[in-house]
Amino acid sequence: MGNRVSTKNAIAALKDKPSSVAYGNGSDSRAAANDLFGDMDESAPDVAALQNRVAELEAIVASQGGALILQENDELDMGMFRLTPTGMLFREGATEDHFKAMGKILFRVQNSIQWLIGDWLNAAQMYKFGDIDTLAAHYGRSAKTLQNWKSVAASVPYEIRQVGLEYNHHALVASMSSNEQSRWLQTAIEGDEAPKYPGKRVRWSVARLRAEIMGTPALPRRALAKQTRESSKAFRRLLASEKTDGVINSDDIRVVEKWLTELKKRPKS
Repeated sequence: MGNRVSTKNAIAALKDKPSSVAYGNGSDSRAAANDLFGDMDESAPDVAALQNRVAELEAIVASQGGALILQENDELDMGMFRLTPTGMLFREGATEDHFKAMGKILFRVQNSIQWLIGDWLNAAQMYKFGDIDTLAAHYGRSAKTLQNWKSVAASVPYEIRQVGLEYNHHALVASMSSNEQSRWLQTAIEGDEAPKYPGKRVRWSVARLRAEIMGTPALPRRALAKQTRESSKAFRRLLASEKTDGVINSDDIRVVEKWLTELKKRPKS
């Protein structure tokens, strides 16, 4: 079962382990950001985006009693908490407010990670800190994935991005002009009126936005599930006919083709 560490022992280990070196010049996260970008062009949109994100996270960290510090072993010390590659340790005295603030940080980063990395990559390229292949190799990441995040972040201006939409909504409009991006994203965030809740609106899903952009509405999830079952039966009949050199039913082929066409409207992983 491996080694199990109790909460009490984890707390003790964290209390006894001294903090090492803070990121940058031994200061907090704001000073670290200034070390990297303070003497550069403040008008650069990707740099501004990074500094705004750092300021937001720093404010949340400060509210739970500590600075954001990167230790020499790549662990993050965040006040009452320490984030490691394999989990989280916490100090005695952490209150409910501390835990709620940490939850806000975790979910904020989860929902923003592609933007954060994409803006960071664009800043790295702008100031010649490293290209995609070099950074991907250094951090052990896929160059193709990093290039995608970098491209979308560079194509969709910071001020156009919608907090209430997913990264993949924005990826769908990345190749459009800024005006078109803004129009589609605003339409998606406004969504449609909820049938069961008069007066309330539901934002568009990624699949719905994709379908609207393509000009063909996507099937509702329940209808797609039904079509999937019908297609599965049709495919099995086609497979059986092929194995026995039987007659191929053209209707079965159309059912499968219709299903595949519908699948192309859904978001890709």
